[in-house]
Amino acid sequence: MAEKEAVEYFRGEEKYNCAQAILVAFTENCAMDKDKVKDIIEEYRSKGGGHAEGGQCGALYAGKALINDPEKAKMYENEFLKEIGSINCREIKKDKKVPCETCVQVASDLLKKTLNCSDLKKSNIINNEGSQ
Repeated sequence: MAEKEAVEYFRGEEKYNCAQAILVAFTENCAMDKDKVKDIIEEYRSKGGGHAEGGQCGALYAGKALINDPEKAKMYENEFLKEIGSINCREIKKDKKVPCETCVQVASDLLKKTLNCSDLKKSNIINNEGSQ
């Protein structure tokens, strides 16, 4: 799906954090209207660096926000946990075993398996019905 990978947006020239990188990669690669998603992307500026709900990894949090199905979102979270070892940003950073770039890549790779462009366009967060 992704022509430009989320990890390329992460800390790239645009200075996107982990959560924003996931949103930008998937909305741009699915040809979403940039005006429709720019406010959401800006809102997610506050979701990186351990500031997502419950201290979650921002990349994971953003991916879950794009998934409309709670069951799929839980499976996505479980797969992330299995690969990274935690869903909590501070725990991941504390151990210094997994860099943030890897979390963004894993979150993106798992999201590609879970979400297609048609699903994304129906997402509650994209349609201003709130995130998770």
